Amino acid sequence: DLDALNGLTELAIGERDLSTAMQYNQKATTVAPDDADAATYKAVLAAMVGMPDRALALVDEVLSRHPTHLKAWVYK
Repeated sequence: DLDALNGLTELAIGERDLSTAMQYNQKATTVAPDDADAATYKAVLAAMVGMPDRALALVDEVLSRHPTHLKAWVYK
C-alpha cells in the first residue's frame, strides 16, 4: 500500500531512522515511480545524508512534474 509506505517513511524520517526510511522509500518508489510524496521523501533523505545539491535537484524535479505539490514546496 503506497500510502502506508509513505507514512512509514515519514515516521522513520521523524525518528531519524534513515536506514529504515530509505528502505520504505525505495519500496514506495518501486510501487509508484511517479508518486510525488515518495519522490519528495527521497529528496528529504538526500538532504539528511549530506547531499543538499542532489536534494534540491530532486525537489525541483518533483515540482516540474507536480507543480502544486505542497509537500515539495514546504521542503524546498
